[in-house]
Amino acid sequence: MRDSFLAKLDRFTKVVRPRVPFTELDTVWRYMQKDVKSILDIGCGKGKPMKFINRRKEFYVTGVDTFEPALDECRHTGVYNELILGDIRSLDFKEKSYDIVVCLALIEHMEKEEGEKSLS
Repeated sequence: MRDSFLAKLDRFTKVVRPRVPFTELDTVWRYMQKDVKSILDIGCGKGKPMKFINRRKEFYVTGVDTFEPALDECRHTGVYNELILGDIRSLDFKEKSYDIVVCLALIEHMEKEEGEKSLS
């Protein structure tokens, strides 16, 4: 019985947490410019943040990640228009190709110097 309760609580948290004001996903979504049409999601992982941000499927979204199995999971979310196997350290997009670039929960996986270089 306890496992059932914990499983329900976990599912509830995944649904409610992004919608609670001042969480990182809600903050990103609320402060996006209203004229945004395209998003580049660098280090998209399994696509959970973008599943919330693009829940209405109103944006053209490209996801980039270095891990092919994560991209396979993204294909099933239906929120990405394009998925690219690539590394943040060697991306080559034309300037102003996207209205917004999102990079959530990625930089902490990099060495300090790599992170600083990627930000610049």
